[in-house]
Amino acid sequence: DTIFLSGSLTENGYVRGTISVEKVLSSTGSYNFGNIGATISVNGLVPETTRVLRFTGNIPPGFGTADAMKRYYQITSSQNFDSVNLNLKYDVTRELNSQSENRVTIWKGNSDGTSWVRQTRSVVNSTSHSVQLNGITSFSLWAISSNHLKTLVADGDWSESQNWIPKSLPT
Repeated sequence: DTIFLSGSLTENGYVRGTISVEKVLSSTGSYNFGNIGATISVNGLVPETTRVLRFTGNIPPGFGTADAMKRYYQITSSQNFDSVNLNLKYDVTRELNSQSENRVTIWKGNSDGTSWVRQTRSVVNSTSHSVQLNGITSFSLWAISSNHLKTLVADGDWSESQNWIPKSLPT
Protein backbone atom coordinates (compact mmCIF):
# COMPACT_ATOMS: atom_id res chain seq x y z
CA ASP A 1 0.00 0.00 0.00
CA THR A 2 1.15 3.52 -0.81
CA ILE A 3 0.33 6.79 0.94
CA PHE A 4 -0.19 9.54 -1.66
CA LEU A 5 0.77 12.74 0.11
CA SER A 6 -0.56 16.09 -1.10
CA GLY A 7 0.66 18.14 1.86
CA SER A 8 3.52 17.75 4.30
CA LEU A 9 4.36 14.75 6.47
CA THR A 10 4.90 15.13 10.21
CA GLU A 11 6.28 11.89 11.62
CA ASN A 12 5.51 11.65 15.33
CA GLY A 13 6.45 7.99 15.14
CA TYR A 14 7.76 5.95 12.27
CA VAL A 15 5.99 5.45 8.95
CA ARG A 16 6.99 2.12 7.43
CA GLY A 17 6.04 1.52 3.82
CA THR A 18 5.77 3.62 0.68
CA ILE A 19 4.97 7.34 0.49
CA SER A 20 4.48 9.09 -2.85
CA VAL A 21 4.76 12.83 -3.49
CA GLU A 22 4.40 14.50 -6.88
CA LYS A 23 5.32 18.11 -7.58
CA VAL A 24 5.66 20.34 -10.62
CA LEU A 25 9.13 21.86 -10.60
CA SER A 26 8.62 25.01 -12.64
CA SER A 27 11.80 27.02 -12.06
CA THR A 28 15.26 26.85 -10.56
CA GLY A 29 15.32 26.56 -6.78
CA SER A 30 14.98 24.03 -3.99
CA TYR A 31 11.97 21.70 -3.66
CA ASN A 32 11.12 19.74 -0.51
CA PHE A 33 8.88 16.79 -1.30
CA GLY A 34 6.35 16.91 1.54
CA ASN A 35 8.97 16.49 4.26
CA ILE A 36 9.52 12.81 3.34
CA GLY A 37 13.30 13.23 3.32
CA ALA A 38 14.04 14.15 -0.30
CA THR A 39 14.99 17.64 -1.44
CA ILE A 40 15.81 18.44 -5.06
CA SER A 41 17.58 21.65 -6.05
CA VAL A 42 17.19 22.55 -9.73
CA ASN A 43 20.08 24.29 -11.51
CA GLY A 44 18.85 24.85 -15.08
CA LEU A 45 16.29 23.23 -17.37
CA VAL A 46 13.64 21.94 -14.96
CA PRO A 47 12.40 18.33 -14.76
CA GLU A 48 8.75 19.56 -14.55
CA THR A 49 6.39 16.95 -13.03
CA THR A 50 8.53 14.93 -10.63
CA ARG A 51 7.48 12.02 -8.42
CA VAL A 52 9.39 10.83 -5.36
CA LEU A 53 8.57 7.47 -3.80
CA ARG A 54 10.08 6.84 -0.36
CA PHE A 55 10.36 3.22 0.74
CA THR A 56 10.99 2.84 4.48
CA GLY A 57 11.64 -0.14 6.68
CA ASN A 58 13.13 -2.37 3.98
CA ILE A 59 16.48 -2.60 2.23
CA PRO A 60 16.59 -1.73 -1.47
CA PRO A 61 16.15 -4.54 -4.01
CA GLY A 62 19.47 -6.12 -5.01
CA PHE A 63 21.23 -5.37 -1.70
CA GLY A 64 22.01 -8.01 0.92
CA THR A 65 20.35 -7.96 4.35
CA ALA A 66 22.92 -5.62 5.99
CA ASP A 67 24.31 -3.96 2.85
CA ALA A 68 22.26 -0.74 2.86
CA MET A 69 20.06 1.49 4.99
CA LYS A 70 16.43 0.53 5.39
CA ARG A 71 15.23 3.45 3.29
CA TYR A 72 15.48 4.11 -0.41
CA TYR A 73 13.89 6.38 -2.98
CA GLN A 74 12.62 6.16 -6.54
CA ILE A 75 12.51 9.43 -8.43
CA THR A 76 11.00 9.97 -11.88
CA SER A 77 10.28 13.07 -13.96
CA SER A 78 8.23 13.91 -17.03
CA GLN A 79 11.04 15.77 -18.79
CA ASN A 80 14.78 15.67 -19.29
CA PHE A 81 16.68 18.29 -17.30
CA ASP A 82 20.13 19.85 -17.05
CA SER A 83 21.35 19.17 -13.54
CA VAL A 84 19.93 18.85 -10.04
CA ASN A 85 21.29 18.36 -6.54
CA LEU A 86 19.70 15.63 -4.46
CA ASN A 87 19.60 15.56 -0.65
CA LEU A 88 18.30 12.40 1.03
CA LYS A 89 17.57 12.13 4.75
CA TYR A 90 17.34 8.97 6.83
CA ASP A 91 16.35 7.92 10.35
CA VAL A 92 19.60 7.05 12.12
CA THR A 93 17.78 5.16 14.90
CA ARG A 94 15.63 2.86 12.75
CA GLU A 95 17.25 2.73 9.31
CA LEU A 96 21.05 2.79 9.70
CA ASN A 97 21.15 -1.04 9.54
CA SER A 98 24.83 -1.48 10.60
CA GLN A 99 26.03 1.15 8.13
CA SER A 100 28.86 3.48 9.10
CA GLU A 101 27.14 6.88 8.96
CA ASN A 102 30.36 8.83 8.35
CA ARG A 103 31.15 6.66 5.31
CA VAL A 104 27.79 6.37 3.56
CA THR A 105 27.36 7.26 -0.09
CA ILE A 106 24.40 7.40 -2.40
CA TRP A 107 24.00 4.48 -4.81
CA LYS A 108 22.15 4.86 -8.13
CA GLY A 109 20.15 1.85 -9.29
CA ASN A 110 18.45 0.86 -12.49
CA SER A 111 14.64 0.79 -12.55
CA ASP A 112 14.26 -2.67 -10.97
CA GLY A 113 17.21 -2.52 -8.57
CA THR A 114 19.24 -5.32 -10.15
CA SER A 115 22.23 -3.09 -10.86
CA TRP A 116 23.68 -0.40 -8.57
CA VAL A 117 26.54 2.10 -8.98
CA ARG A 118 28.14 3.86 -5.99
CA GLN A 119 28.17 7.65 -6.39
CA THR A 120 31.58 8.65 -5.05
CA ARG A 121 30.78 12.39 -5.02
CA SER A 122 28.25 12.00 -2.17
CA VAL A 123 28.61 14.32 0.83
CA VAL A 124 27.41 13.16 4.28
CA ASN A 125 26.01 15.45 6.98
CA SER A 126 25.91 13.34 10.15
CA THR A 127 24.30 16.22 12.09
CA SER A 128 21.18 16.36 9.89
CA HIS A 129 21.43 12.64 9.02
CA SER A 130 21.45 13.27 5.31
CA VAL A 131 23.60 12.65 2.28
CA GLN A 132 23.80 14.89 -0.80
CA LEU A 133 24.78 14.29 -4.39
CA ASN A 134 25.27 17.24 -6.75
CA GLY A 135 25.16 17.31 -10.54
CA ILE A 136 22.60 14.57 -11.19
CA THR A 137 21.47 14.45 -14.83
CA SER A 138 18.95 11.59 -14.62
CA PHE A 139 16.65 10.11 -12.00
CA SER A 140 16.27 6.47 -10.90
CA LEU A 141 16.34 4.39 -7.71
CA TRP A 142 18.55 5.82 -4.94
CA ALA A 143 19.91 3.91 -1.94
CA ILE A 144 22.29 4.80 0.91
CA SER A 145 25.10 2.44 1.91
CA SER A 146 28.58 2.52 3.43
CA ASN A 147 29.58 -0.74 1.76
CA HIS A 148 31.99 -0.59 -1.15
CA LEU A 149 31.08 -4.04 -2.40
CA LYS A 150 27.67 -5.60 -2.64
CA THR A 151 26.69 -9.14 -1.89
CA LEU A 152 26.39 -11.21 -5.06
CA VAL A 153 24.18 -14.26 -5.23
CA ALA A 154 24.69 -17.01 -7.81
CA ASP A 155 21.80 -19.10 -9.06
CA GLY A 156 23.69 -21.92 -10.74
CA ASP A 157 27.32 -21.97 -11.85
CA TRP A 158 29.27 -19.16 -10.10
CA SER A 159 31.66 -18.82 -13.06
CA GLU A 160 28.81 -17.71 -15.34
CA SER A 161 27.94 -14.02 -14.81
CA GLN A 162 24.41 -14.46 -16.21
CA ASN A 163 23.65 -16.48 -13.05
CA TRP A 164 24.58 -13.59 -10.75
CA ILE A 165 22.12 -11.33 -8.96
CA PRO A 166 22.80 -8.50 -9.75
CA LYS A 167 23.93 -9.41 -13.27
CA SER A 168 27.28 -7.63 -13.01
CA LEU A 169 29.86 -6.51 -10.49
CA PRO A 170 29.25 -3.01 -9.08
CA THR A 171 31.53 -0.23 -10.28
